[in-house]
Order: sequence, then structure tokens, then C-alpha cells
Amino acid sequence: MNRELLATFIEEANEGFPILEENLLALEDSPEDQELINAIFRTVHSLKGSAGLIGLTVLGDFLHHMEELLHKVRARQVEVTTELINILLQGIDVARDMVARIEAGEDLEVGQTQRAVEHLIKSFQAPAGGGRSFRIEFRPSPETFATGADPLMLIGELAEMGELTAVEVQTDGLPTLAELDPYRLYLSWTIELRTDQDLQRIKDVFIFVEADPDASVIITPLAEDVAKAKTPLAGRLLEHSVRVPTTKLDALMNQVGQLVIARARMADAVLGAAAASPEVMAALEELDQGIRDLQDLVMSTRMVPIATIFNRFPRIVRELALDRGKEVRLELRGSDTELDKTVVERLMDPITHMLRNAVDHGIETPDERRLAGKDPTGTIILHAYQKEGNIVLEMVDDGAGIDPNRVRETAVKKGLLDEGAALRDEEVLQLLFLPGFSTAKEVTDISGRGVGLDVVKENINQLRGTIEILSSPGKGTTFRILLPLTLAILDGMIIRLGEERFVIPLSAILEFIWPDPKDLKPLGSDVALLRLRGEYVPVLSLARLFNISSRDDNNLLVLVHDGSRRFCLAVDDILGQQQIVIKSLRDNYRHVDGLAGATILGDGGVAMIVDVSSLSRLILRGVGQ
Repeated sequence: MNRELLATFIEEANEGFPILEENLLALEDSPEDQELINAIFRTVHSLKGSAGLIGLTVLGDFLHHMEELLHKVRARQVEVTTELINILLQGIDVARDMVARIEAGEDLEVGQTQRAVEHLIKSFQAPAGGGRSFRIEFRPSPETFATGADPLMLIGELAEMGELTAVEVQTDGLPTLAELDPYRLYLSWTIELRTDQDLQRIKDVFIFVEADPDASVIITPLAEDVAKAKTPLAGRLLEHSVRVPTTKLDALMNQVGQLVIARARMADAVLGAAAASPEVMAALEELDQGIRDLQDLVMSTRMVPIATIFNRFPRIVRELALDRGKEVRLELRGSDTELDKTVVERLMDPITHMLRNAVDHGIETPDERRLAGKDPTGTIILHAYQKEGNIVLEMVDDGAGIDPNRVRETAVKKGLLDEGAALRDEEVLQLLFLPGFSTAKEVTDISGRGVGLDVVKENINQLRGTIEILSSPGKGTTFRILLPLTLAILDGMIIRLGEERFVIPLSAILEFIWPDPKDLKPLGSDVALLRLRGEYVPVLSLARLFNISSRDDNNLLVLVHDGSRRFCLAVDDILGQQQIVIKSLRDNYRHVDGLAGATILGDGGVAMIVDVSSLSRLILRGVGQ
């Protein structure tokens, strides 16, 4: 088996399954939508053909059963019902499992689950029709072989539908042996078929010929009571694309990062000359613009729409709602918003967990919602949009909400918060992100509101993002996540602590403050409180936290935020803004609380990157103690 073809098939299958699920769930809401039915059929037909082409017979046969059922749906011989959608979704699960086993190098055997689902699929019987004859004039494109297609497979599929009473091959287009190109197809066929199937089923065999303007298929019914009208199939070519392994894009992005570092070092080296020479300054600015353009271009190749994961969630919500006896509507907004591929992939787990929480403990039962004067069907909205160079992801539900007083009581009982601690409601809700914290009356097999939210927070932190919770008891809850467009490069502010330099992400900085000493109140060894415009803001000593000898007199503070919480970092000096390339501490050294990574500065020195979200958790624990 050709490994390259196999890898391509696996990638196409894994892209196709979520699209199938999305279309099937949409079809459940719009059972008369013929375009949706056609799109589902085309996807299954394509996967079946590709599986057969590379010799995956067991998978191809299974997909053939699904295709036959979908043909009955197209022909209006089988009605679209919840039962049908459930069976087709089970079929996708079986096919997905088979592809996973193929990818793992396992031999495929017909398993019990596959047999059970095949039986369900075959149970949808349609009324049989009488035998009819058709003439098919099939002229493939000369470039057919280049696409990986095999005309003989299509003819073989026709043979499975009935009896081929005549097959004639036209060789008029064959060149001389000296002129023959083995990569071009010169043949065409005229076929007569006797079958119980209808005209649409025969067209379905040639469904992808529609996309090739250089090919044609003409099907003529031969029954005496049918006119001799010919039915041409035509279509337009699709846009071409090239598949590139993610590892190559990672390597390319890494090289761009090295170029950014080299540019910063050059700027430092020629700074004096640039000030004295307009030509040097102009060349430096031109180089800087070129590098930024290249960086943007490389980043764009890594960007994918968040729809790649959004489209998986309707099925998750549907099945959870059915399991819990609830009615839930999921609305997806901003699915075309683009993010770095790595960021998108790592968002799957945290969003899934938040959705499970929302369905299980956020949305009330239909009866509870009626008593509260609400629509019996709860609504969850997933919304992604771009704002100020970042991506905002919001999950909003109109469920029962979270009572901050109950959260506060639970935190006090668990010893996580002093009874008299002065925290705003938004800060109290942040306690839900502490490990093991939960206010759920009942922890189910699905979730507990708050159970595992520390893992969600950690996943978002690893993406250099922030997350906040807003909630109104009785009205609903909003989770808001702020994410960078890419994980590789960020704009940062370089600060000094003693002899050491650190970088604070520019997106986390609100303002710089030179405070009046009388507005500062010590609170423990590492934390103080600053009275700022009528409210108290925590102040964290980075020097003490990282055990660095510095001035540490709180004369200069940087006000930062992690989404919902604001606090100050005491620093010695501000050295300037710079675009930096992030190097992982976890991969190259070990995890360090309060640090997100490291970078190489223009002079070749190393600076640590401050993790604002991690520092916020440290402060929250400090206030609670």
C-alpha cells in the first residue's frame, strides 16, 4: 500500500468526519434541505471511493452501505428522522474508529459494532422498482490519472447495480506508440446497463465528474415509455491547494523567529551608525518591514478557521442534552475567525469541558425553565471574534447562573478564603479555577460545575491566554477567553529587576504608576495593597518572588490584568518595547511558576517572560490566606 496515498486519505477522512457530523445535525433541523443531503452523500461517496482506491476494502464496503442508505434518502425513499440521524452518526463513529486503527497500523477486521451498525443501516428498506435500461456515454478527462481516479472502478460500481448488457470502448483518441503519454487517458466508453435503480442513482456514480470541465457523462433512459432526452453532467473546477506537513510550517516559523532575533541584534549593533546616517536608518527600516511582512505571511499559512473544532460541538451538546433529559440549542458565531492551527487544536478539550458543565449544571430542565418563565429550550452561544490583535472566545448560556455568595461560602469552608476577605463578585468567581473547587450539589458522570475548571485554566494559560467568568444568578453564565493569534512571537515590554531583565506581554499591561507611599499598605511578605482611584489593587514584588536583589521600594509599578483581575507588579525600571520570540521553559528546562518562557534580546542576552495569569493565581491564594 502506498504510504503517501494512505497518509493523504487519513488526513482527508479526519477532515471529512466533522463535516459529516455538522451536516447531519443540520439536516435533522432541516430534513427537506436537498443541498445538505447532496453534500452528505458526496462526502461519503468520496471517502468510499478513496478507501477502495488504496485497497481499504473493509472500510470501503462499510461506507458503501452508508452510501446506499443516503441514496435512498436522496431519492425520497427514506424519510429523515431522528432515528436515521442517530444511525448515520453511529456509522461515522464506526468509520472514524476504523481510520484510527488504520493510522495505528492495525489490521482491519469486521467487528461486532460494525456488524450491528451495518444491520441498522440495511434495515431502512425502500420499495423496489422495475428493471430499466440506460445507455451511458462516459468520456473521462485526459488528466484523470493525475487525480488518482480510476474509470474502471466506476464501471465496476455500475456492474454492482445490475447487469452490463454492453460495454464498448472507444479508442479513436489513441496516439501512436511513440507519442503515447502513459500519464494521460485516451479512452472513452459506451455502456448499456439493466438495473432496478433509478436515474439519480446512476448519476451518483459519476458525481465527481461534475467537478471536471474536461470530462462528460451522458445518460439516456432506454425504456420505451421514456423520451430519448439526454442528461449531461457538467461542472466547474475547484480551487487548487497544496498540503504541507505541520512540521515544515513549524520549522519555517522557527526560522522567521531567528530572523526577528537577528534583526534585533543588528539594530543594537548599528544604532550609533543609524543615528548618524539616514541611509543606514532607511535600510534598517526597510529590513524591519520586510521581516514583519514575511512574519505575517508565514503566520497566515498556519491560520485555520475555528470552525474546524466548532463544528464538532453540536453533536456533543445534542448527545449530552439527550442524556440529561434537557433541551439545548447551540448557536455558533464567528466560525470563520482564524487562529494558529496549534492554538485551535489545543482549544478542543477546554471548550468541550465548559460545554459539558453548561449542559449538565448550567442549563435547567424544561420544567424548571418553565417555572422560571424561560423558554423550555436552553441556549448556549459560542462566539469567536478578533479584537485588538487578539482572539476573543465567549461561551454564553442562559441557564441558572452561579451564585457568588455560594462560591464564597464554599471557599471559606474549604479554607481557601478568609471569612472577612474583601473580594468583588468577579474575583470570587475566579476561585472556581482553583484545583478541586466545586459548588455542584451533585457530581455526575458528565461534569460538576467547577470540577476540572483548574485544568481549563491551565490549558488556556499554556496558550498565553486569559479566562474570566461573568454570571448572574437565574440568568446565565459567560466564560470569556482572550487568546493571542500565535504562540511563537509577541510584543513585549522589557523591564529591569536589579541586574536581570524580564518581559511583560504588552497585551497584559494597562498602565505604569509612580505611587504615593501613603497609598501603599503591606499585606504579607510578597504582597501589598495599592489604593488606586477609590479601590485597592494587589501589588506583587517580582524581586522577592524570584529571589532577586533589587531596589524593591515600590516606586514604579506596572498595572496588569489577566482578564477579570487587575494587579500591580513592582519593577526597578522600564527599558523599552520589543517584539520577541518565545522559547519554552517547559521544553528546554522545567516549569517555573510565574514564568511563561524565555527570549533572546537584541544584545544576545536572555530575558524571562512573565506569566501574568500564573501570578494572578498566586495573588488570589495569598489574599485567601
